[in-house]
Amino acid sequence: MKYFIAHLLTGDVAEYHRSLTQTLSERFHVAPLHKKVQSHLTVKIPFHANPFELAQVEARLEELASTRSAAPLTFEGFGRFGFKTVYLDVTKSQRAVEVVRETVNYINELPWMQRAPLEGNKLHASVARFMTYKKFRRVWRHVREERPRFESSLDSLAILKKESAESPWSLYRSFPLQEPSMARTEPLRSSESAPRAVFS
Repeated sequence: MKYFIAHLLTGDVAEYHRSLTQTLSERFHVAPLHKKVQSHLTVKIPFHANPFELAQVEARLEELASTRSAAPLTFEGFGRFGFKTVYLDVTKSQRAVEVVRETVNYINELPWMQRAPLEGNKLHASVARFMTYKKFRRVWRHVREERPRFESSLDSLAILKKESAESPWSLYRSFPLQEPSMARTEPLRSSESAPRAVFS
C-alpha cells in the first residue's frame, strides 16, 4: 500500500485552495488536484509500507503528536517549482517548518523508509502540477492576479493512503498536536531505542 504524511487544511484556506484548484483544472485543463487528494501540506513524500512498517510510522507520529504543540501557519501569495508546479505559499511560519522537519527526520530514521532531498524544507500547498511551459504561463498569469492571505494552524498530522493507481488519496489516520499550553517537548527516541511493533 502507498502512503504519505500531510497536514490537512481546514477552514477558509481549505475552501479557497479547493475552489482554486477546481478553477485552474477547468479553465486551463491541468490535473484536477481537487479530485485526487484533500487540500494539504505535504510533510513526508509518498512511500510504500507493509502493515508492520506502517505500525512503526504510526508509533512515531503518536509520539510526536503527544509531545509537540500546534504551530501558526500563514498562507500568502504563490510560488513555483520551475514550470511544473505552482503552489499556495506558506510564509512567516518558522515554528511550523521546525515541526515538519523534525517529523521528516524522525520518520526517515526508519531504515526501510524512502527519502528525497530537501524534504520538509519548503511548506506549500500545490494548486497546479504536471504542467507544460505553455500551461504554466497561463496559470501563473491567473494566480498572480489573486491576493490570498490566510492565518491557520499546523495542529495535526495525517497519514493518507492510496489503494490503487486510479483511486484518490484518502485519510487513513489523523494525529492531533497538543495545545501550546499542554505540550511537553521531550527528546524523541532514536530508531535504536524505540520499541518494535509485535504482531501475534
